[in-house]
This record gives sequence, C-alpha cells and structure tokens, in this order.
Amino acid sequence: MRNYLLLLGIMLFAISCGPQNEESNLDNAPSGHYLLIGNQDTFLKIRNEQSSGLKLASEKCTLYAGTYIPIQAAATTASGNHYIVNTRRMIPGCGFSKGYVYIPHVVASSSTGGTQQGRLGAFLSAIAWAEGTNDRYDIRFGGFRFSGYSRHPNLIYCSGGLCSDAAGRYQFLSTTWAGLRYPDFSPANQDKGAVRLMAGRGLSLQEVNGIRTYQQFSNAIYKINREWASLPGSPYGQPTKSMSALWQRYQSRL
Repeated sequence: MRNYLLLLGIMLFAISCGPQNEESNLDNAPSGHYLLIGNQDTFLKIRNEQSSGLKLASEKCTLYAGTYIPIQAAATTASGNHYIVNTRRMIPGCGFSKGYVYIPHVVASSSTGGTQQGRLGAFLSAIAWAEGTNDRYDIRFGGFRFSGYSRHPNLIYCSGGLCSDAAGRYQFLSTTWAGLRYPDFSPANQDKGAVRLMAGRGLSLQEVNGIRTYQQFSNAIYKINREWASLPGSPYGQPTKSMSALWQRYQSRL
C-alpha cells in the first residue's frame, strides 16, 4: 500500500510539473498581445542563433507546443524569420524575458490583428480567397466595405438571385456569427470564429498544421466545404473555386 501511494504521488507530481497544454486553440487566447506556439516545442532565445548552440535556461527557454505566450507588446520581426518579444511574465526556470522566437513555429499572433503566420494562416487565407474577400476583414456580401468592428454589420444585399448578409474575412452569416457569441466582430475574433467552424466540421488545428501535401490539403478542404459554399465539392450550387487554385493560394501564403 505504501509503495502504491508513493507511486501515485510521483505520478501526480509529474503531471503538475509537465507542460500544460489545455489552451490549445484560438478560442482560449489571452487578452492583450500573445503568440500561439504550433504543434512542436520551440524556444525563447536570448540571441538570434541556432538553438542547438544555446544553453537551456540561461540562453534558451522552452515554449511548449499548443500554448499561448502572453507578450508585453506586438511582436516585431528580426532577420526575417524570428520575432523579437518580451514576455509579460517570466517563464518558469528562465533567466530572461526578452528574446527571439522562430516564426515558423508560431501559428498565430496578435501582432497583426489576426492569424497570419504558418500553415494555419495560409489555410485561412485560402478560405478567405475562395470567399472573395482577398483577406480583408471589412468586406460584406457584394464586395461592399463596412466600417467598425463593434458588431456584425447584419446588412442584407441581393445579387444574382442570391440575398445574404454575409460579412467579414470568412463571410459569416449573421446567424452563424451570433451562435459563436463573441463580443465584437474584430479581426482576431473573426479568425477565432473560422477556426471554431472548422473544428465543428471535424478539422482540427493539428491536422491543418500537419498539411504537407496536396492530398492532405484536399482532405482538409473537403471536411469544411459544407461550411463555406465557395469551396470545392460544396453541395449548395454556388460557384466554387478549384482545388488546384486553392492549393496555389495556400502555397503562396506559406
């Protein structure tokens, strides 16, 4: 019995001290500026060098996959492939708070007002392109601009026999947006909403970040073509983009 209790205590200690990855999707983003780490661990580095040559804790600190890193201000880039960030609080066991983070290991950032980096950013851009918004967050159905992100514009427009109040980068219907229950229609919330709709169709962040081939990309698109009528194979009878054109758009944004 004593051995069993000892083993149980060791297991609980290991769980409590291990990487905590509950916040693994955009919907749990903290307030203020942040980075969301992708599906592999990376480092906050004290210098813009290869991490293999840096000492753990004093020169590099682990940022675990799937976690948010709150930062004090919007991230800036250095040498094209690293962010310079200052963490809002000290990372446990880390001897510094300001350093470099490798951009390809970051899938989302508050610095641009939305999700722009990595494979997730490229995938979202492909959806936006199919929906005809050209990555703009202030477009409503018919190609009209709207001002202000305090709420969904909820303005119906009719064209070509179709009437819709779709708006935003991903052309959310007002009823769809209301169901997501976000406090405003900001670019960051539009990105979060798109990811939630993807998840509701069975497409996870992990699968999107794992896309490497045309077939993997196609499989992901087919999962969500009932959510966005412009995607290949959508059953709604509206004009759709070809898979090859979407793939080209996706690759151009990597």
